[in-house]
Amino acid sequence: LQDIIRRFKLNDNNIGDLDKKIAIHLGGSRCGLAIPELMRILVDKENVPWSKAWEMTRSIFSYTSHAVFREDSEIWPVYKVGQILPRHLQIVFDVNQIHLEEVRKKYGNESGYVRELSLIEEGEVKRIRFADMAVLGSSSVNGVSREQTANLIQKVFPSFAAYVPERFSCKVNGIGQRRWLLNCNRPLGLLINKHIGEKWIRNPELLNDLEAMVDNEKLLESLSSVKKQAKARLAATLRDIAGFSVDESMMFDVQTGRIHPNKRQLLHVLYLLHCYLELKKGTTTVGARRIHIFAGKASPSDFLAKQIIHLISTTADCINNDPQVNGQMRVIFMPNFSMMWAERIAPAVDLAEQLSTATLEPAGTFCMKFALNGALTLASLSGANNEIAEKIGKEYIFTFGKSGEELAKLQDYHPADLLAKDERLRNIFTFLENELIPRTPEGHAFYPLLSSLRDSDRQFVLIDFDDYVGKQVLIDTLYTYQLAWMKTSLINIARIGWFSSDRVVQEYARDIWKVSVE
Repeated sequence: LQDIIRRFKLNDNNIGDLDKKIAIHLGGSRCGLAIPELMRILVDKENVPWSKAWEMTRSIFSYTSHAVFREDSEIWPVYKVGQILPRHLQIVFDVNQIHLEEVRKKYGNESGYVRELSLIEEGEVKRIRFADMAVLGSSSVNGVSREQTANLIQKVFPSFAAYVPERFSCKVNGIGQRRWLLNCNRPLGLLINKHIGEKWIRNPELLNDLEAMVDNEKLLESLSSVKKQAKARLAATLRDIAGFSVDESMMFDVQTGRIHPNKRQLLHVLYLLHCYLELKKGTTTVGARRIHIFAGKASPSDFLAKQIIHLISTTADCINNDPQVNGQMRVIFMPNFSMMWAERIAPAVDLAEQLSTATLEPAGTFCMKFALNGALTLASLSGANNEIAEKIGKEYIFTFGKSGEELAKLQDYHPADLLAKDERLRNIFTFLENELIPRTPEGHAFYPLLSSLRDSDRQFVLIDFDDYVGKQVLIDTLYTYQLAWMKTSLINIARIGWFSSDRVVQEYARDIWKVSVE
């Protein structure tokens, strides 16, 4: 902020015009500290009157929240802020006092709104709600998908949404087509250029021109060849860096992103174990031959997420070292996942899995990146998956599971009852507890994870399991018809262009920052 103002003043600008020339966007609640910092600079350093400084601050700032729970928001103890930033704490209290006077004028002194809209959370330890500070000190607050924006209004900031409803809006997330296709998948970019020209690079919605060529067999053959080359490159990288041998003729089934219970990597693992047990019976083959690729990191303090990583690795060891099944399925957990790895993975993905619990995913952009590279998507009804299904067409994306509305209506859900009814789930749990855990070093560490499924299943993994497995069967069937698969792949590329960061930035510029975009 100090540098912004320094550069602003280099051109002999009047500090009173700062809000006419500058827009600052907050990308999360921890950035809320910028609001009292700008007030400190304007009032203490630039001698702007308080009321004018507050008016300028609210005009300058805008705020994107990715929160899905109230608890996701940044809340800092008052005493800690006072120790480190005493002047900022004083400003927060002054802003809050003036703000609450306005609240009392609108709602009255006895209203619960005074407590709910306060920037200070009362309790044994007083805390500052920096997410609320970001809302109060910004001219605009937006979510990143329709579902998550509804969550912001109804669950995360319900009182502020009632107090200043005009500030809340939705800006659906997007991805950079130049980075995630043209740069990381040059062969596909050149193939697209050959058939529709280069204008899509600056206007990705022009990718839609590819749809008219969906019956062009030469194009589909070229698209298939590009995908095979990308899979060969990733297979070579995995051999060189991770020492993992990959049969590139397999379907590349990928789930990437943060490791967390609500991302539901567990659903994918249960499916792996179901397929493994079916193969071990020797009575059936389990659809297409697949390499299942997991990639992501867990928060250092997320105990269950670390158990999920441990379970994925243990399952991978079991499957990869069993010659009876490892010609049909293989599993790898990518080492030290990063955006560099993501750029290597994206061109090679056949099937992208985005399995987050409905209402608990802000947006989810990995499946956009993979669809841009021709992957098909298996998606829960969460985050931007709903918008993706609308844009691509529900017949060209595999959606499964219950919606947020359906989950909200569930009464008296007892996971143990579902386990008792579903033989597949019973077999999986029996295998885990009687065979996999006993032969795994520190296998007892899995018990809290299994208990979380059996006792509460807060992410509704078991409820969505049946529909998830059913959609996997449809995916296997389609994959056996490679021409139909490649047509669906081309349609995904053609229709995913709307999810571009270019479009998102234009929306922010027009609707929030109020700047013209050429």
